[in-house]
Amino acid sequence: MTDPRTSVSLRGTCFGYEAHSDVSFRFLRDGVGEPLEVTFHSEEGPVPGERLVVEWKQRPDKAFHGRVYQNDKGRYRLWTSDAGWFLVDPRQRTIAIPEHADALRREVRLWTTPMLLLMVGRGDLPLHASAVEVDGGAVLFGGPSQFGKTTLAAAFHTAGFRVLAEDVTCVQVGRDTEVIPGPALLRVRHDVADRFPTSSVVDVGEDHERRFLALSKESRGNCDPLPLKGVMLLKSDASGIRLERREGARAISDFWALAFRLPGNEERERVFHRITDLADRVPVWDLVRPLDVDYLQPTVERVVEKVREL
Repeated sequence: MTDPRTSVSLRGTCFGYEAHSDVSFRFLRDGVGEPLEVTFHSEEGPVPGERLVVEWKQRPDKAFHGRVYQNDKGRYRLWTSDAGWFLVDPRQRTIAIPEHADALRREVRLWTTPMLLLMVGRGDLPLHASAVEVDGGAVLFGGPSQFGKTTLAAAFHTAGFRVLAEDVTCVQVGRDTEVIPGPALLRVRHDVADRFPTSSVVDVGEDHERRFLALSKESRGNCDPLPLKGVMLLKSDASGIRLERREGARAISDFWALAFRLPGNEERERVFHRITDLADRVPVWDLVRPLDVDYLQPTVERVVEKVREL
């Protein structure tokens, strides 16, 4: 159900999961999916029997840092610097969120980092990338932090294209290669946020790095998978916009750098098979362009033109 006065949902979808909860959410899409129970908790951690499996260290260019612990039953305890502790059980499809954390930052974090653990448990390939819909298919933009993934997705939104993901993209590589839409959210840097019209987004808050923009209900759509039409690997160059085709094998190292994975030989093998299949099946380009907001619209036009040639 949805409260029309606040545009807050108690039910909706994200990355193919349908949230069942008494908690109110701002960034869900329409449709149905695998049931995901979201509840409150007040635990801290870690506790005996949990081992550290992933750690994100704070960097000069990125304030976020966090740690993931796992117990012998496969349950995760995740600590994030901006929202506290989350308890994630992929087998039971449950996430417990910190009861006393800031509601906005908690939800922004919920639909990113904890969902990575559910995606891995489902056998998906989560990539550090944004994605948009062009003519019924998904186009993915991959690159490291500060390379404009979210800004480019926002430019596509301004041009009338649906944003599927802005930082983490869920790719399923099976009989088909598809993208499952994530949260209806754009986290845009303060220095470029004012360049985008607000008619189809709602400014719901900010932190010291970014503004949080909720996509309008009309532009969200549902979480049905879309065929992946192509991958653009973001590069920067002051001389102009170029699209340079990558041979599949030459994209594997880039995909490996973009892929989230847990430690262990079995997990590394799983991810490697996924990215080699992805490189074989989907066209890949280097998207070279200046990191300048004045080049955003021409970049959108070049990408759309290239995708429509396929």
